[in-house]
Amino acid sequence: MEAVQSNKDFYVIVKTVYPTTYGCHRGRTWSDAEMIARSEVEVLDEKYPTFDEAVEEARILRDDNEEWFSGYEDELPENSDDLPPYDSADFENYDNDDEVLIRVVKESEIMKEMAEDEEFLQHAREKSHLESVQKSETVRLQLLDGGSRVFYSLRHKDFMIPAQFEFDESKEEDFTMPPNASNIPTLFYKVTDKRTGQIISCYEEKEYGSCNLLKLLTACTAVEELYLRSFGIQTILGVDFVEALAVKAPHLGQNLRILSLSGLMLEPSALALLGQSFPNLTRLDISGCFSTEYWEEPDFGEYYPLPYDIPLMDCLENLNHLKRLDLGNKDQEMRRYLYDYSLSGNIVESAKEWLSLREGRVTMDDDNMPEPFSDPSRKMAAEQQALLCVVENKKGKYSEATVKLAEEEMKTCPACGDDASHRCTGCKRQWYCNRNCQKKDYKKHKKQCSQKFQGS
Repeated sequence: MEAVQSNKDFYVIVKTVYPTTYGCHRGRTWSDAEMIARSEVEVLDEKYPTFDEAVEEARILRDDNEEWFSGYEDELPENSDDLPPYDSADFENYDNDDEVLIRVVKESEIMKEMAEDEEFLQHAREKSHLESVQKSETVRLQLLDGGSRVFYSLRHKDFMIPAQFEFDESKEEDFTMPPNASNIPTLFYKVTDKRTGQIISCYEEKEYGSCNLLKLLTACTAVEELYLRSFGIQTILGVDFVEALAVKAPHLGQNLRILSLSGLMLEPSALALLGQSFPNLTRLDISGCFSTEYWEEPDFGEYYPLPYDIPLMDCLENLNHLKRLDLGNKDQEMRRYLYDYSLSGNIVESAKEWLSLREGRVTMDDDNMPEPFSDPSRKMAAEQQALLCVVENKKGKYSEATVKLAEEEMKTCPACGDDASHRCTGCKRQWYCNRNCQKKDYKKHKKQCSQKFQGS
C-alpha cells in the first residue's frame, strides 16, 4: 500500500469541462487563452491521503458521468491499469460541443496551475486590449492622414465617420429625397417593417411606390458605398429586391464599390445574385446575414451542401476586384452554428484561398475598422507610431498596465528579439539593442523611418 502523505499535500480530483474543436464549434481553433477562459475547472472538495484512494473515487466519478464516458472501460487496452487522466475526447465522438477531463493531482499542483492560468489569462487580456488600442490609434492616424475620410464609412466606439446621407426609418417618420441625391457617394439606410420584416423582399410593381429605399437608390446615381441595416425584426434581403435594383438602379452595377449588409437576413439566392449585380465591389460585408431557416435535414448518410455554400462561391466568381469579405457574426455564441446549418467550413476556407490569390482577405469577426494604410511601410510605421502614442499617454486615457505593455512591445529589438535600449534618432519609434542590430535592420526600416504623421 502507498504511504500516507506526511506533509498533508493531499490528492484531489479535478474535473474540467472544455470546448471542442468539433461539434457546434467545428472549424474553430481555440487559442490557449480562449481555452482557459472557456473551460470550467472544478476541484472536488474531498481530499485523499493516497493516490490509490483518489483514483478509486475518480473512476466512480467517470462512471457517473455516463453522458461522456459510457462504455469507457470497453475501450481500454488489454492489461490496462485504468489510471487517470480520463478524457472523454478519447471516444472521438465528434458531435460533442464540450469534453470532460478527470484528473488526480496533488492539491498544491492544481492550485499552482490555476494561479498560473489566471496570470496567463490576465496577460492575454491586456495584450488583446493593447492590440485593440493600437489599431484604434492607427486608425486615428489614418483619419488625420486622409482628411477625415477612410476607405469606407466608419462606425466605431472611438470614431464616427458618417455617410454623406443617412436615414433611419425607426426614428424618422417622413422620408424626403435629398436635393443633391445624384451627387451622394456614401449612403447609410436603416430599414424597418413593423409588420413582416420583409420590406426589401417585395418586387411587385405596386410596391415600388412605398419603398423609399428603392426610390433613393434609383436617384443616387453616384453612390459608391452603401450600408444597409435593419431595426427590430431582422429584415430579409430577397432576390426580388436585388433584381429590382438591376432594373431601377443599373448605375449601381457600375459604381458600387462597397456593400455592407451586416445584420440583414440574406436569402441564399440573393447572395448568388450580388456578385453578378455588383461586379466592381472591393468590399462585401455580409457578417451576421446567414440564417438557419434555409437548412433542411439531409437523408441519413447523404451529404448535401449547406444553403449558402454554392451561392457564396457563385457570388465570388463575379467579384474579381474584391479585397475584403466579411463573414462574421456579432454574437460569438451564434457564430458556431454557421458551420452546421448555413455555410460549410471548407467553403469558408475556399473563399479565403480565393481572396488570398487576389491579395484580399476574409474576416470572421464583427470589426468594422478600416484597413490601416495600403502601403506596407506606412502601415508598419503607423503601428509603431500608435504604440508611441499609447506610451506617451498624453491625455491619460490608457491604464498603467496598457502603457507598460506598449512600452515592452516597443522596446523589443526587431533584429534579434532581445530587450532594446537605444532608439532610432530619425523616427524615434523603433528601438534596438545595439548598433549592429540597427545596421542589420536598416534596409527594412529605411522606408518606415521616413514616414511622418499629422497630429503626432
